Amino acid sequence: DFDDAGNFVVVWGGDDGDLDGVYGQHFDAGGNPVGSEFRVNTTTVGDQHAPSVARDGPGNTLIVWVGEVPDFDITDRGIFGQFYDTTGAAVGGEFRLNSTTLDIQTTPVVSVNASGEFVVTWESRDTDAGDVFGQRLELQAGPIMDADGDGWTDASDNCVLIPNAGTLGCDSDKDGYGNACDGDFNNDGTSDGVDFSPLFLADFASGAQSNNAAGDPQGTDMNCDGLVDGVDFVDPFFLTQFGLGTPGPSGIGCAGSVPCPAAPGP
Repeated sequence: DFDDAGNFVVVWGGDDGDLDGVYGQHFDAGGNPVGSEFRVNTTTVGDQHAPSVARDGPGNTLIVWVGEVPDFDITDRGIFGQFYDTTGAAVGGEFRLNSTTLDIQTTPVVSVNASGEFVVTWESRDTDAGDVFGQRLELQAGPIMDADGDGWTDASDNCVLIPNAGTLGCDSDKDGYGNACDGDFNNDGTSDGVDFSPLFLADFASGAQSNNAAGDPQGTDMNCDGLVDGVDFVDPFFLTQFGLGTPGPSGIGCAGSVPCPAAPGP
């Protein structure tokens, strides 16, 4: 896979001092090597083979492979992965993807979507039949996380700790923080007395959001129900955010910039 700049990674199998290992090489958009070839697998005991690689738009990379490790599981064969960031540096260590350890785990394939969520599939089989398994992952080298349980993964959730699914995912002032966790109505980086008075109180009195200098609603309708009322004032909305002082947290990379071009989504 190519990143947005046209850079890519090539992976292959080669001798790692025991049996086969997994190696990689970064290339720029012109096909020129970037840095030196590198060994992907940390574990060198047994045969590491059948690599697959995917690279997201910014340049984060996930490499997966089949690893044979003594006493790892009944067949000594599992699916492993290693993340690399946009600079090519490893993120954490190698990790196991398969939780099912019966039978043989083989033929891993990894892909990535436009949101940067990686999907790995592989075959789990014995001598007679097989099944296909899969796992979604993000850059933290683990399963996709949804801290607030609202159905939006943390990587694309503009309010990571406050459920804001559906219409509650709105971001009226387009700063990358959803209304539900953004008590900073004037976008000065903090939720303070000015955001309460005159900004929130004026909209509370009228029942509707005022527009900010950019012409966008300033976000006082914190639960996005079309009204500015007492519900927007009480926990977990303005009172909570006022106490925290700063908006967020947000999983959107551009949060804090106005306008934040990344739109949150499931």
